[in-house]
Amino acid sequence: MTAEPLVSFRGLVNTWECDQMGHMNVQFYTHKTSEALGNVGCALGLTADRLRQRNQDLTPRADHIHFKREAHAGDPLTMVSRVLAADHDAIRVASEMVNVSSGEIAATFDTVLCCRNTVTGDTVPFDDDILDAARKRIAGEAPAYGATIAADPRVTAETAVETHRGMCNTWECDSQGFVTPRFHIARFSDAAGHVFAAFGLTGETLRANNWGMAALEYKLAYRTPLRAGDTVAVRTNVLELANKAIRLRHDLVNTAADTVATTIEIVMVLFDTQARRATPLSDDLRRRIKDRWPDCTND
Repeated sequence: MTAEPLVSFRGLVNTWECDQMGHMNVQFYTHKTSEALGNVGCALGLTADRLRQRNQDLTPRADHIHFKREAHAGDPLTMVSRVLAADHDAIRVASEMVNVSSGEIAATFDTVLCCRNTVTGDTVPFDDDILDAARKRIAGEAPAYGATIAADPRVTAETAVETHRGMCNTWECDSQGFVTPRFHIARFSDAAGHVFAAFGLTGETLRANNWGMAALEYKLAYRTPLRAGDTVAVRTNVLELANKAIRLRHDLVNTAADTVATTIEIVMVLFDTQARRATPLSDDLRRRIKDRWPDCTND
C-alpha cells in the first residue's frame, strides 16, 4: 500500500516576498518549506505542545533544492510532502511546491530533518513513536541523496571573498531562539551584490544589460545553530564555470566563535530579466572570474 503524500502548505506569493528580479526571493521558498515541514512534524506526532514540553524542535540538517519555475506576486502555492526514510538520527522528507494556477512545479525539496534540544542546541534521537509514524508514511525506496557537500581543498580563507557581514536579530529567530533557515538563506541572497562586484559587474552594468542572477539549485548543510546577537560573515568561492551556469560555495560563519554555521553550494545562471531566461556568460566575464578564482574548473 502506497502512503498518500501530505498536503503540508497552502499560501500565496506576496509582493513584499519578491526581489529586484521580479520573482519570489529564494529566502521565501525556504520560509514556506519550513512551514510545510512543521506540518509534517505535527502529522508525525511532533506537535508544538510536545516539542515545548520536551525543550525540543524540528530543524533541517541538510537540504537539496531545485528551483524549477519562477513564482510571482499573487501566485497561489501549495506543497505536498512525503517521507523518504526515517531512523533515530534523521527523517528525510521530499516536498514539491506547486503553482496552483499553472499546475507547474515551482521547486522541489529533499530535506533531512533532525530533532534538536533547544537548551543546548545539540541534536537528540527521535522517539520510537515518531519513528513508527514516519515509517508508515514511507512510499517506496528513497533515491540517493544528492545534498552532500564534500570538503574542497580549493576553499580556503585566502581564496574566499567576504560577501556579507552582519549580526543576527531577534526577529530572525523562531520561538525557541534560533535563527530560522529563511534568514540563513536571506544572508546568502544579500551577498549576491558583493558576488556581482567580485565578478566586476556593477549595478549600472546589470541594469544596462537587463541582467540579474537566478538560482537553479541549492545544496545546504546546517552545521551549528545561530542565535540573536551572533555576528556573522559570508565567505564565497567560485568552484565551477559552465556555458551559462556558475557553481559557487558560501560559508556562513559565526565570526566570534570562528565556526561555520551553514554551508551552501549554489548553481546559478546569468538571467535576462526581459526574456526571463538564462543567458550565456561572456568571455570577458569568464576571464574575470578565472582571474579571481584560477582553480575553478571549466565545464
